[in-house]
Amino acid sequence: MSGYKKWRRKIGLFYWEWNGKTKTWWYFRKKNWNRFFNWIKGWSASVKANPDAIKNAQCLVVCAHPDDETLYFSSVLKDLHPFVICMSNAGSRERVAELNMALEAQNVSGMVLNMPDVPYMAWLWDVLAPRRLQAVAHQCTNVKTVYTHSLSGESHHPHHYATGRAVDKVFAGCKIIKTAEQVPLNGSGRLSDEDRERKLMLLRKCYPSQIKMLEGWYPWWMDYLENEFFGES
Repeated sequence: MSGYKKWRRKIGLFYWEWNGKTKTWWYFRKKNWNRFFNWIKGWSASVKANPDAIKNAQCLVVCAHPDDETLYFSSVLKDLHPFVICMSNAGSRERVAELNMALEAQNVSGMVLNMPDVPYMAWLWDVLAPRRLQAVAHQCTNVKTVYTHSLSGESHHPHHYATGRAVDKVFAGCKIIKTAEQVPLNGSGRLSDEDRERKLMLLRKCYPSQIKMLEGWYPWWMDYLENEFFGES
């Protein structure tokens, strides 16, 4: 081992050889720092809420990111026309524009709370998400039912289960309904062929930046494309 590498080990910088090149701890955090700075730049990117829509809403969908409202709750949006609260703008004006398009296509209103979309800052969501949500909750005077993510986060995304925990704290007096921990084998949550095609069309039309990634998660993605099953918290 070279003296340079020994020196780096002594000061605690983690490194390893990968494809013949030394990669440091900082290298593998670079993408997440970029996402953090994108969040700063996209701070003002949000869907403007209609005050009357918030005040009159009897049902809410609280999701973590743009596209979650369609991927996990399309049947709720279709049948109940809830008010949608999206916790993060995903650090991108493009994603916010896609969310706005999806809400209009499904004839619902919503807003974005601009939480940072950085997985390694999940602890910040546990601190800030309930406060951000509480600031909106006092306007939701007529809300009786809230749909949100399960505590497993569906895909085990830390922001998803942080959102579920925040809803438990802020809307404790409401009926809270969460996505299933896993898709039931009895087919009770299976969407009709028409609803499934409609959901896929919405994702492809409104979220071109995400559809290739979602389709790359097959077969996990197919479970949530074909099924939407919920249970009371």
